[in-house]
Amino acid sequence: MSTPGTWGVMTEEGPRNVKSYAFNCREDAEAFFARLWVARVLVDPLGAEVASGSGLNPLALQKIRRDLHVSLTLCRVIVEVRHLYSRRPDEVLELQLYGSATISQLKAKIEDACGAKVALQKVIHDTTPIADHKQISSLSVRNDSGARHLMMVIDARSKIERLSDEIRRESLKKTDMVSIKRIGELRKLKKRQAIKSKSI
Repeated sequence: MSTPGTWGVMTEEGPRNVKSYAFNCREDAEAFFARLWVARVLVDPLGAEVASGSGLNPLALQKIRRDLHVSLTLCRVIVEVRHLYSRRPDEVLELQLYGSATISQLKAKIEDACGAKVALQKVIHDTTPIADHKQISSLSVRNDSGARHLMMVIDARSKIERLSDEIRRESLKKTDMVSIKRIGELRKLKKRQAIKSKSI
């Protein structure tokens, strides 16, 4: 679903590949909806279905409606925030987000709550880093709590310190042409960052 408060069109573009498109006004959403031949649902700012079309696939329309329902459901998210390279204590936040909310929207909420810049945040779910475009509803629920448990790692080191660590890690690997090239690229990045930092 699109962000609550905007008009949206949901489509299925290939098996189980439901996509959402957000629009600021009804006219734009309706024009986009009318141009499509695939299964689709037009959604108002409150999340209600306004119009639908099955294209040639009524099963796809059912899948879109299921995904719409999930995206409008509030999800309980428990985030364990770990501050690396900082004296700030770790903390646990409990949030309520729509299933359609993305990881990047979660990061913005964490920035509001903790003051940690989005660029420093890394979200981990079941030991796997999660991409910013992923929706909350796509993450599995842990045990019977009904909540999605995430770990947020906030790396407070400067970019130069992170590049130095990456160079050190790369240097420990088996030396070959790929690692030599990678170390050279990292050193150039570090040098550019040092120049950039001095000019600020």
